[in-house]
Amino acid sequence: MVMINHRMMYDFLFESSWHALRKAAGNPAFLGAQTGALAVLHTWGQTLSLHPHIHMLVPAGGLDADGWQWVRSAKKFFVPVKALSKMFRACYVRLLSEALRDGKLKLPESLKELTSLTLKKELYKTDWVVYCKKCFAGPGQVITYLGRYTHRVAISENRIKEADNNHILFQWKDYGDHNRQKQMSLKTTEFIRRFMLHILPSGFYKIRYFGIFAFVNRATKLSQCFDLLGCMPLQSIFAGLEKISVILLLTGKQINLCPICGAELLRPLRPPPKKLF
Repeated sequence: MVMINHRMMYDFLFESSWHALRKAAGNPAFLGAQTGALAVLHTWGQTLSLHPHIHMLVPAGGLDADGWQWVRSAKKFFVPVKALSKMFRACYVRLLSEALRDGKLKLPESLKELTSLTLKKELYKTDWVVYCKKCFAGPGQVITYLGRYTHRVAISENRIKEADNNHILFQWKDYGDHNRQKQMSLKTTEFIRRFMLHILPSGFYKIRYFGIFAFVNRATKLSQCFDLLGCMPLQSIFAGLEKISVILLLTGKQINLCPICGAELLRPLRPPPKKLF
């Protein structure tokens, strides 16, 4: 079903994840605060199977209802994961049922007779699992995490051990077997098929910001959070720099030098902005 409803079902993942998080965080019995999240969509497993899921980076607290106090979360957990799991499942099932009822959800031939009630019963047979991990130790670990998860593709080149016209041999981590490293060989056509499962719909945003992290709240609620915490947001060392300068800082190479004489090449002039009227 995911294969023929990519955009809709991925949108539902984002919406359900944020709905569950916002509802749980706003519950006075758990946190009682307005929180936020940076959410990233992943669609793959270690063997390139289709496994859509959301990674969320969440602050260890949030603003109170009036926006004048920072509420810190408990040391053991942000909000109870069992409650979060049930809220996530309930929201996702509701969105799917409504889409099916309204005729927006495409169904394969084998499921043409599927009803909203049958869909709900099937999806509620299995417990849905939400995993919550302790907050990071500092900004460095946050940047490392974001770099690892935000701009990855389904498989990196270093995992591919052998390749020819007929087979691809690659390494994968078996989480069900104590994270042991194993190898898998697939026919080239099957490898390509699995890789192409993870090409997102055109124009789809796989990184999204919610709550106090949302762009609309950055100058208001997020700024208020920094004031309450007595700190300033980190400024990127690359802010305001041109691409040539960023590459020089990252690699030490000045790419706008002539390879023959070493002279600095002229930078192309930017075209003037087009007049609207």
